[in-house]
Amino acid sequence: MTSDHRPLTPDDPASIAMIGCGGISNSHMGGIALHPELNVIAAADIDEQRLKEWTEKYEVPSGFTDWKEMVREKQPELVVFATWPAQHHEQIIEAAGLGVPAILCEKSFALTYAEGKAMVAACRESGTIAMEAFMYRHAPRTIEFIERVNNGEFGKVRTANASFSSLHYNPEGDNWRNRKETGGGIVYDFTCYTVNILRGIMGRAPERVVAAGETCPVRDIIITMHGLLDFGDGVACRIESSQKSNFRMEAEVVLEKGVVTLPHFLMTKDIETGALPRLEGTGGWFNSHTVTEVPVAFGDPYALQLLNLARQLREGEPSGMPLDETLDNLRTIDALVRSYESGGWESVEN
Repeated sequence: MTSDHRPLTPDDPASIAMIGCGGISNSHMGGIALHPELNVIAAADIDEQRLKEWTEKYEVPSGFTDWKEMVREKQPELVVFATWPAQHHEQIIEAAGLGVPAILCEKSFALTYAEGKAMVAACRESGTIAMEAFMYRHAPRTIEFIERVNNGEFGKVRTANASFSSLHYNPEGDNWRNRKETGGGIVYDFTCYTVNILRGIMGRAPERVVAAGETCPVRDIIITMHGLLDFGDGVACRIESSQKSNFRMEAEVVLEKGVVTLPHFLMTKDIETGALPRLEGTGGWFNSHTVTEVPVAFGDPYALQLLNLARQLREGEPSGMPLDETLDNLRTIDALVRSYESGGWESVEN
């Protein structure tokens, strides 16, 4: 699909339809409220009461229990799939078939690389622009972090670590994160973020991976995933993700002549003192090592990713989260799951 060259303005905002009125939809709406260039014209959810409460809360004029009916009747420019990972394969292919111009799909885009390839193929055939909702990738602090790592001042990347863990293990809970049939478990919830930030840093998928972790005996979902990702040339990166660990959320890159760290790399809300600074370490042993805090700008990532998608549709702006990266993430995750099951190294296959 090519851009229609209509500038994105408050007088001519992008029309958006929200599909799924659960928890994450509220984060999207908080970002949308900051930008009059974005206008939610309709929402869909199979739960009529939740839909009614949601549309009233956000003063959205139309609600539907059938999202396809909503798309056919309202013909929005963008749809947001704020639905469970296990639903995305069918939903994205159907939305592309209906001619939806642009889709923002919550993570995980798919549960397998094969699913993802089919979804991307359907979008490309129909001309639909699609983007996986790794919202933090559109934030200024993330963009500056990746640019800083790759600007050459500290030399080449030698290793990197990405962690995202939190103590929310609940085998009896009914949240989607605790249910296998919805795509629950740590892999498609937290691990996917750690894989994504490493792909963003390295600019390519790893060659092979090895993984270890833990499965919930009640729910049969993976609840801890540790992995080593081999990018070749002696460069290996580590991921940590768990439902049974103290909260951690950090990306650290070790280069030849420095270490660059982004604390809370998924930061979605400003704090009283502003966005957490980037850390840059240089020097040798204890008496010559220094760490500098570098101030970074904050921007609501939920708003920024939708603005990026709308401008990609309207004005041809480059994607902040390309589908090629999404496919790299999916084939890496496939390999991690295979390694977890086999206990050995697995190639990241095309």
